[in-house]
Amino acid sequence: MFEEIYGLEDIIQTIALEKLFFDYKEDYAGGIIDGDNFYIIASETVYDLCDHVEYLDYTDSTLYFFSFPEMRKFYKLCKEHCSKHHIKFQKSPYIKGAMDFVTDSIRCSGMRNFAWNYWIPPKLKKKRQHQFLIETGCYFQEWIEMIAALFEIRQYFREKCEELQKELTPALTIVKPKKAPVPDTEERKAA
Repeated sequence: MFEEIYGLEDIIQTIALEKLFFDYKEDYAGGIIDGDNFYIIASETVYDLCDHVEYLDYTDSTLYFFSFPEMRKFYKLCKEHCSKHHIKFQKSPYIKGAMDFVTDSIRCSGMRNFAWNYWIPPKLKKKRQHQFLIETGCYFQEWIEMIAALFEIRQYFREKCEELQKELTPALTIVKPKKAPVPDTEERKAA
């Protein structure tokens, strides 16, 4: 019965992609489920998430460079946190937690036929830094898993930025002004 439906696997993947958009994109209003356009939508989504794409002809693979704005902000906040608390950058619990989360997200994503690398730049410069790299081979088909992992990683860095921002911002204290001394009536008459 299901063998007769043309493009059923692509339709199922498109529905999964729509669910990811619904879960992770705040401004997503829904779209038309069309299995024929799944690979186009998936590749455009990955291109929108990454900073730079390179095609390697000699290995027939693709390199995707990622540097989310949330990641860059997170590293700047970590640098402030480390200098404030006199901790080495690599030994910061936030940095270790981020590296562990990214590693777990990629390893548990279910992707095959890919390689990845995650690194922290030694110096945070104003120019764009690539901190995350995924290389997909010619037989790569796990677009849903890749997009889900990237959305999770981006969401993690967004949440940790808010947490670090709260920790670095001092708590506001309300200070009541002191009462001004009331001049005596004789001083008022003299003035």
